[in-house]
Amino acid sequence: NGLVSLSISQVNSGSADNCGIVSMTLSDTLFGCTELGLNQVEFRVLDASGNQSSMTINVNVTDETSPEVTVLPNLMVYLNGQGQGMLETPTSIRATDNCSVDSILPLVWNFDCSDVQLTGVTRTVTVRDASGNATTVSANIMVMDTLTPVVQPLERTVYLGSSGTVTILSSELVSATDNCCLLPTSPASFTYLCNQVGTNTANVTVSDCHGNSRVVSVQVVVLDTLRPVLSVNNPVNLVLGVNGLVSLSISQVNSGSADNCGIVSMTLSDTLFGCTELGLNQVE
Repeated sequence: NGLVSLSISQVNSGSADNCGIVSMTLSDTLFGCTELGLNQVEFRVLDASGNQSSMTINVNVTDETSPEVTVLPNLMVYLNGQGQGMLETPTSIRATDNCSVDSILPLVWNFDCSDVQLTGVTRTVTVRDASGNATTVSANIMVMDTLTPVVQPLERTVYLGSSGTVTILSSELVSATDNCCLLPTSPASFTYLCNQVGTNTANVTVSDCHGNSRVVSVQVVVLDTLRPVLSVNNPVNLVLGVNGLVSLSISQVNSGSADNCGIVSMTLSDTLFGCTELGLNQVE
C-alpha cells in the first residue's frame, strides 16, 4: 500500500532511567512514498519526575516492492499495406505499483510479415518504479495479415501456332503485389484451341502466403493468323474428251494441303477447259 510504520522497538536499543521510564515517543511513525530516502525523527524518553531526554534519529525509507504487471488477454495486431504493425505497450498491459510506475519499456512492439504465425509471437515488456524495482513479463500476440493481393488484369492477345493451340502463363495475365508475399498464380496456364478464336475470359486466382486470395477476370484475345500450307500437283495434264471438253477437279490439284485449324474450302479459278485452251493454262 506504499506505507510503512516505525515502532519504538525499532528505535530503542536499551534506553534507561534511574527511576524508570514513563514513556517513549516518536515525532513521526508513519512513512509513505513521499518520504523515500533519509528522514529525521525525534525520539523522546520521559521518566516519572518529568525529566526528558531526546535524540534525533535518522530513518531511511526504501521501496523494495516491484510493480505488478498483467498482460491483457487476446492481444492482436493487423499488418498494414507495407507489411508492418505495432502495439503500444502501455495500452497492452495493466501495471500498478505501491508508489508509482516510472517507466514502461519498450513503449511500442513492432511487427512484420515474419511474425505471422499460427501460435502467435512473444514480446517482453519491463515496468520500473522510481526506486528501480522492475518487473518483466512476456506477452503472446497474434499477428494477422488479412489484406488480399492488389491485382491488375492485363489483357493479352495470343496467336495459335502450327498445331492449332497456344498456351499462356497465368502470371502473364496479371500484375500483382502484396504487403507480404505472393504465391504462384493459379491455374498455372491457359491453353486455347481453334474453336476459341476470338475474345475469351480467363479467371486467374492470386494468393498470398497467408491465405488471402483474389480472383480476377482477364480478357484473352485468340487469333489465327497462319495461312493454309499448300501442297499441289503442278503441272496437271488434262486430255480433252470426245466432246472437246475436260474438267479439272480439286482432287487432281490438291496433294495434301493443310491448315493449323483445318481447311474450310478449296476452290479453283477455272475448272472447265476446251479446244481454245489447248496448251498451258494458269489456274489459281
